Amino acid sequence: MTESLNQVGTYVDISTRPRLDRVTSVVELVVLLILCVARMPRTPWFYILAILLLWDAIRVLSWALEITPQELRVRRYFLWRAIPWEEIRTVGLGDTWGRGQKAVRLGLASQPSLSLGAFSSAFATVVCDSLRAEITQRGSNF
Repeated sequence: MTESLNQVGTYVDISTRPRLDRVTSVVELVVLLILCVARMPRTPWFYILAILLLWDAIRVLSWALEITPQELRVRRYFLWRAIPWEEIRTVGLGDTWGRGQKAVRLGLASQPSLSLGAFSSAFATVVCDSLRAEITQRGSNF
């Protein structure tokens, strides 16, 4: 199940970030490419801006969530991590530096908590509720 019913009564795909986030990241990459090709002086601020734009685009475009019967698979920065359902104890929302954003965190039995990432508040709530429902459905200790 990669779709979840949100508070408005529509289904939301939680396997990838919202489309607006992904489109914004692609626009950031295009702007970065244009800036790199343009004939302009390269100052330290240019390199700092380029690194920040690239980092943010990679963070957004590389994120994915896959729900399987045996485990929850999370992809962050193009690296997959599998978490067995029995390992997940809690799913919660936390604060982040971004305005209007929340972090989804998993409390794990044998490891420190794991952040799934920072999302808009609405999407974070849907992801959190969906994962709680999956854990409840599977009968884990939640």
